[in-house]
Amino acid sequence: LNIPIRFAKCCSPVPGDDIIGYITRGRGVTVHKAECLNAINGEPERQVAVTWADVGDSSFLASLKVIAYDRVNLLGEIATIIGEMNVSIRAANAQTDDKSRICTLRLTLTVRSKEQMEKVIQALRRKNDILDVYRVTG
Repeated sequence: LNIPIRFAKCCSPVPGDDIIGYITRGRGVTVHKAECLNAINGEPERQVAVTWADVGDSSFLASLKVIAYDRVNLLGEIATIIGEMNVSIRAANAQTDDKSRICTLRLTLTVRSKEQMEKVIQALRRKNDILDVYRVTG
């Protein structure tokens, strides 16, 4: 079978995530995280069971949100931590609340697996001025 497969941008599944396939009209099968509301709320008869194959050296985009106390070089230090883990930052967006001095960063990373993403999150959480780090979708 030669069915086109693509990965959903709404939930950005990476190897290690529980996944489900959703048959899309004219575009083959779209792979979603199993808990993705777009797949769950779709037509049940269009859902198909899928599993991860050996992905070799493939990489996947995944996003995370970092909430931290704002200060000079915050973004630089976060980028260094991520870079030292051999992970590329593909996109970054930062907003700071001037009253609370809290910075919210959204980073899109290129990762090879859920485990690699979890290691990045754990490394960032070890910094004292980072209040929270978690994976986001959409």
